[in-house]
Amino acid sequence: MPARVGGIAVTPGTAFCVVPGRTPDAVRLGLGSVPEPQLARALETLAGVARDGAAAGAG
Repeated sequence: MPARVGGIAVTPGTAFCVVPGRTPDAVRLGLGSVPEPQLARALETLAGVARDGAAAGAG
């Protein structure tokens, strides 16, 4: 399931890059005050997106 279908906003790493063209191979998570069950579902969704992307050669 794509993150946006799971209600998760995703912003490209370039938005957080200080030096243009030097985007790290990483993710940045912004965690707010959210109930733990909702946070767990969101993290499971993101893990699935990362796993599926890596399996498809995109990660």
